[in-house]
Amino acid sequence: MKAVGQYFQNIDYHEEKNRRIQVMMPFQNNKKNLGGYSSYIMHDMPIHPDFEIEEDLIESENSIIYQQAENRMHVQKSLLLHLLET
Repeated sequence: MKAVGQYFQNIDYHEEKNRRIQVMMPFQNNKKNLGGYSSYIMHDMPIHPDFEIEEDLIESENSIIYQQAENRMHVQKSLLLHLLET
């Protein structure tokens, strides 16, 4: 079975996508849900701005999303090197 996430923009998936958005929007990371706290913002990517996380939070000064992605890239490279050496 294929992962449903890869059909996010597929027109055939439109009804299921809208159902999931309705269910999940109360849990969206946004300024209101943070309640004034200034916590670090992390995300494992890929991001669908304004769905699971408010776009303003992605680019905020508390966002470490891009550093997190860069660190993951370096770890993946080192794992590949290790696997190729064995």
